[in-house]
This record gives sequence, C-alpha cells and structure tokens, in this order.
Amino acid sequence: MLSRTQAKAADSLRFGATRHLALTDEAAVAGCAGAFDLIISTLSGSPDTAPLLAMLDVDGALVMAGAPARPLTTPVGLLIGGRRSLAGTSIGGLAETQEMLGFCAAHGITAEVEIITAGQAGQLYDRLDAGDVRYRLVLDTSTL
Repeated sequence: MLSRTQAKAADSLRFGATRHLALTDEAAVAGCAGAFDLIISTLSGSPDTAPLLAMLDVDGALVMAGAPARPLTTPVGLLIGGRRSLAGTSIGGLAETQEMLGFCAAHGITAEVEIITAGQAGQLYDRLDAGDVRYRLVLDTSTL
C-alpha cells in the first residue's frame, strides 16, 4: 500500500496489504524504483507525479483515479526514459459499477466510510487537501 504518510499503516496491514510505504519516506521510495508495473493513484492532495513515476518499471502505468485540486507536475523524462504512461480513469458506467458491487458482495469486501452532513460539505476540499479524510466520505442526503 502506498500512502502519503505512515498514519494508515496499521489499517493497511489489517485490510490485507503485505507492506505499507509512506511517500514521505524518500529513502523507502527510492528503494522501490522500478518496482511496480501499475500504480492506481487516488491521491487528491499531491499533484507531483515524479515519486510515483519513478517507482514504475519499464512500460509501467500510473493511472489517476483521484483529482488533485492543483494541476499535475509530471517530469516528461520519467515518462520517456522508462516508456511509462500516465492515464486517467473515472468510476465507470452502470454495468461496471454493478459488476464491482457484485464482486464485492461475493467476496465480503466492504468499505470504511465517514458520513458527513450537508453542513460539513463546505469543508470537504480543505480536508481532502490536508489529508484529513481517512477513507471515503458519504454525504447523508437526509441533511440536504
């Protein structure tokens, strides 16, 4: 599991990860150079792709599933030098969502969520940027 800090290390291991790597640990990140074929980034607060791209092997791909508030900073040399690619993805359509939910139900996979009210929604982007959101925020629509 790649994360910004060590704050979620115990949770990562509890959820089934075999290792937790904090992106703020420069020595550990450098030790993972070329170690991954695919990284799916859900980061919303860090626009610097360099550390992630450096961890990709030749022909590796960094797929952005998160949307940082600021534009990405991507050193093109890391893309060209390793034939790496940078791509984006969305949540998918109805069929993909149903397939994913069916898979999760069949395998007992659930989500860790924090329920927020409509009154808390204004603080959402500040919390995302600060890394204060633990996992997924769910808006309680009864508070709208």
